[in-house]
Amino acid sequence: MTDSRLITIASATGGCGKTFFATNAAADLAARTDGGVLLMDLDLQFGEVAVALQMRPQHSIIDGLFGRDRQPLPPETTEAVFDELVTQHSAGFDVLSAPSDPADADLVGEGEIRRILDIATARYAIVIVDTPPALTEVVLEVLDRSDVIIVMASLDVPSLKNLSVYLRTLQRLDVADDRIGLVLNKVESDVGIDVDQAQELFDGRFAGVISHDRAVSRTINLGTVLVDAQPRMKVARQVSQSIRALLPDAIAAAETERVARSVARATGSWRRRGSTMRATATEVSHETV
Repeated sequence: MTDSRLITIASATGGCGKTFFATNAAADLAARTDGGVLLMDLDLQFGEVAVALQMRPQHSIIDGLFGRDRQPLPPETTEAVFDELVTQHSAGFDVLSAPSDPADADLVGEGEIRRILDIATARYAIVIVDTPPALTEVVLEVLDRSDVIIVMASLDVPSLKNLSVYLRTLQRLDVADDRIGLVLNKVESDVGIDVDQAQELFDGRFAGVISHDRAVSRTINLGTVLVDAQPRMKVARQVSQSIRALLPDAIAAAETERVARSVARATGSWRRRGSTMRATATEVSHETV
């Protein structure tokens, strides 16, 4: 799929809500596109996507790259079994899970991730990658290929300080600023720093600002997705607004594709109906003669 969008969710600090945002972004975008959305968990040691969604996947990314004896599989085998690796969520997106054994993370390098990304972007209109708070070679490969990198931070000094370091590192890696969007999560009042101060520190770059709410923990504990289960809640609206602000091109492409598919289906229906009518007319004319 040549117009596939690769979106990476990243942070310099754990606990910023990456997985929460990634799962909700997948649900939000899945509701907008007919081309398919894949959420890929590339926190290969301690991935939480499947747990947060209370899914029990039969396979993980490792199974598509290595056999039972943990020997590398050829690329054609990975492609052949790829559809068996993913698990569909009720909100309409697919999930490719991280391995259950943290030791398996050592098997995966940039070459393996490149193979998985090639296959995923050929199959899905939108691929969302949830990453660990680290700049490993796997993460760097994903960042290099991403159309949009959403970097998250929470409203506290250590997280904002690490965000600053992270952004400087991306700059040294020649990642263009126009590919990076910032989200400020878990915002509370009267914590010694406010949103305006954070915006000033980062030149107003936070396109998404999401409040702290106990409902987030509740939805995670229940395995639900907030924008799907309770879309009218303030936090759910903030998440959706953040996604619209950060991913206008992906949303526009998805909605354009949906319209095109609808038109194609309708056109195909009319063409089939027209063919049937023409065939009937021909039969009638023959009978008349």
